[in-house]
Amino acid sequence: MPSIQLNYQNATTLDMEENDTMLLNASVIDSIAAFYTEQKNKRYQALAELVPAILKNNIESKEQNRLHSRDLNVFRFFNPGETTHSRLLAYFLDPLQSHGQGDLFLIEFLRLLGIDQPETVPFHPWIVTAELGRVDVLIKRTEPHTVVVIENKSNYAEDQPNQLYRYWYQEIYLKQLERRAAWQETINPPRSRFRIIYLSPTSWKQADKQSVCKPEDWGADLPEAVPEGIIEHHLFSQLVTESLTKSLLSIPAVNHRLREFTQQYIQFWQSI
Repeated sequence: MPSIQLNYQNATTLDMEENDTMLLNASVIDSIAAFYTEQKNKRYQALAELVPAILKNNIESKEQNRLHSRDLNVFRFFNPGETTHSRLLAYFLDPLQSHGQGDLFLIEFLRLLGIDQPETVPFHPWIVTAELGRVDVLIKRTEPHTVVVIENKSNYAEDQPNQLYRYWYQEIYLKQLERRAAWQETINPPRSRFRIIYLSPTSWKQADKQSVCKPEDWGADLPEAVPEGIIEHHLFSQLVTESLTKSLLSIPAVNHRLREFTQQYIQFWQSI
C-alpha cells in the first residue's frame, strides 16, 4: 500500500511539472505573438505615415522644378568624357580663364589639399594645363616650387603601366633635380608642395599597385615606388564639389551665368 501511494504521488508530481511546462510554453508563445503583432502594427503605421510624406515631397519637388528647373542640368545632355572633365577642371582652376575670378577657384582647391601658400606669389604665377602630354591636369609654379598632378579617372579607365610613377618622375623628381634641390627633398618631396591627386567618381576606383611602382628597366638609384604621402585618392563628389561650393560664396551675386554654370557642375557630381 505505501508503494502504491508513492507511485501516485510521483505521477501527480509529473503531471504538475508537465502542466507548468505547458503553461510556460504557452506564455512564451503568447509573448512572441504579441511582440510580432506589435512590430507589424508599427510597420503598418510607419508605412501609413511614409506614403503621404512621399507624395507631399513629390508635389513640392515638382513645384520647385517648375519654378527653378532644378532637375535641368546641361551636362547630362552632352555626357562629358574624361577629356572634357579635365578641361572643365582646368577651366575653373586656371586663373587666366574667362570666368574672370582669377585664382579664386584654384586657391579653394589647393587649400582643401593642404598646399602651402596657395595664394599667387608676385612674378611667380600658377600655370594650369589640361591634356598636355599625358597628364590630365597639371598645376605648377616656380616659387615656391609647387607641383600638383591630377589624374582624372572619371570614366574608370585602367591605369597605364607604372603611370603614376612616371608622372612623379617626370613632373616632380626631374624638376627637383633641375633646380638642384637637396637630395632628401628630391627623393622625398614635401607633400605640402608636391602632390599627385587620383580623382575618381567612386571610392572603389583606386590606383593600381603597379601604377605607383618603378618600371623594371629603370635605374637602381631610383626608389622602388612613389614616395609615401605624395599620392592621394579623392572623389569628384567631395573634393571638386566642396572646392566649387566654397568658391560660390565669393562669386558676385550678379554673376548669374558663372554661378549657374558652377552650380550645375556641382550638381552633376553630387548626383553620381
